[in-house]
Amino acid sequence: MTRYTTQQTVVEHSATTGFHWVRARAALLASTVVALLALGALSACGGSGGFSAAEDGSGGNAALTGQFLDAPVEGLGYSTPTQTGVTDAAGRFQYLDGETVSFTLYGTPLSSSIGFSTLTPGDTGVQETDLDRIVNQLRFLQTVDADNDTSNGIRLPATAGAFTIDFSQRIEDFENDAAVQAFLTSYAAARPLVSVQDAVAHFGQSIDTVPTGTVVSFFDRTATSAITNTACINNIQAQQRYAFGQSSVTLSGSDGFINTGGNCVVAPDADEVIAYADLAAGDFLACLPDCDYKDVNFIRYGLDVDGRSVVELSWHTPGTQRVRYIKRVLFAPGAPGQPAARTTFKETITFD
Repeated sequence: MTRYTTQQTVVEHSATTGFHWVRARAALLASTVVALLALGALSACGGSGGFSAAEDGSGGNAALTGQFLDAPVEGLGYSTPTQTGVTDAAGRFQYLDGETVSFTLYGTPLSSSIGFSTLTPGDTGVQETDLDRIVNQLRFLQTVDADNDTSNGIRLPATAGAFTIDFSQRIEDFENDAAVQAFLTSYAAARPLVSVQDAVAHFGQSIDTVPTGTVVSFFDRTATSAITNTACINNIQAQQRYAFGQSSVTLSGSDGFINTGGNCVVAPDADEVIAYADLAAGDFLACLPDCDYKDVNFIRYGLDVDGRSVVELSWHTPGTQRVRYIKRVLFAPGAPGQPAARTTFKETITFD
């Protein structure tokens, strides 16, 4: 778990390296997690330590049907190299195996990812994952539902004119944005945006309806992680190597930063071997070496061990070779209202 104090020098640890995140995050997972979302409906993993055929994009040329979820969303435009259309009341779209599906909201790009049976705002394909953007999209979609009842799906309202909303803003800026407020006034009965906490909880409930069962094997695979923290104003990056075995993972390299007034240096290497049996149930990647996507893909709202209100995201988009972990601090009791306290920690693990 990322460390934070108000002292001048602070070590910012990786979410994974040395599995500091596994042990320190237990309190959050046990008592303050509001929502756990899972992505499933994958077929069983084939081969030794590899991804399944569904994940690597292999298969026939028959058109497949997928579903876009934050509750099923009706009215999104979608396109692939061979298919085009608008998602129906069940959020369905069509694609060929291995194709990239691009979604639009009122003609504006929303997300793009390799096709799969279930896609969500969390599926960003090869693009960098922006947690603020994902949360902003969740809140917006849930708020503008035409009948204001997301339990029966989300139906986008009919609009006129250009759509100018920028989802890439910080969470705090998005909810006060003039274009967002104007849209809600015109097309959503001037309803306030759904809260971050409620949006995350709803998303989790929606994803919980997806069938699960696929196991992804990390055994005999290696990976490299890139680690950043916006608290480091000099944009430094740490790096960690992973070697996943049958009963343990070997880690080498650095898991974070030493931060002095915003200027960071990479912390000393922290080589370690972690036995899977030492990981607590419910923790991120406690499922190693064989993981259900329900254990790998989640979003959570709660308090971290330092008492900060945070949103945490872990995500693997089928068809890619990456697992991403992001923690966004929304409120720090030691620095209330200070933008510098609203930091984002990110680790991207890329398989070799």
